[in-house]
Amino acid sequence: MSVNQFIRRHHHLTLSVGGAQEDYDFHTKILGLKSVKKTALYDGDEPILHLYYGNDTGDVGTLITCFPMRHSGRKARKGSGQICTVELSVPEGSLEFWQRHLRQHGFEVRAQERFGEKLLAFKHPCGIEYELVAAKNDSRQPYSTGVVPKEYGIRGTHGIAVSVRDGENSDEFMQVGWNGRKRATDGNYVRYEVGAGGSGAIVDFRVEPNVPAGS
Repeated sequence: MSVNQFIRRHHHLTLSVGGAQEDYDFHTKILGLKSVKKTALYDGDEPILHLYYGNDTGDVGTLITCFPMRHSGRKARKGSGQICTVELSVPEGSLEFWQRHLRQHGFEVRAQERFGEKLLAFKHPCGIEYELVAAKNDSRQPYSTGVVPKEYGIRGTHGIAVSVRDGENSDEFMQVGWNGRKRATDGNYVRYEVGAGGSGAIVDFRVEPNVPAGS
């Protein structure tokens, strides 16, 4: 396998969410991302919207795409074997603003630190875990629609956290299958990086042996 075939970074993150309007308002009016594109998935009895959010040009590594599923009546069960947290990169020094901003809009926010990075943990209105990480070495320019001062804006994806019951198979998958590198452990978290590493190339595994499998 040549180096050009290795996985280098996240292209985009895709979520199944609740209602379309609450998802749109959350990403554009709270997080300050741009609505880049709206399409639909025609696979079943009725179409499912596919909403894209990112920076002003929809650059790779800034994109979150969402399928609002509430009207279909289908809802997953949280558990292991799933991506459990969306991690987004914000500038150092911006977390005080974000904590105030999110709380003013009714979000419960928890300040934490992991792998030497300060972060804020909160939830999407449908319950998906989000984290804003004050990333130290992310040269991408912050973006905001104007809801958030640009100097505090989101730069793009930082990483994802995946809930697993056993870290051994995940280690083999990341290092052999994805050509990733194990970087560090912090409590029950194990961090891997692909490509050049850093924001947009991080996969964290949260080892939770007693958590039942998700659906």
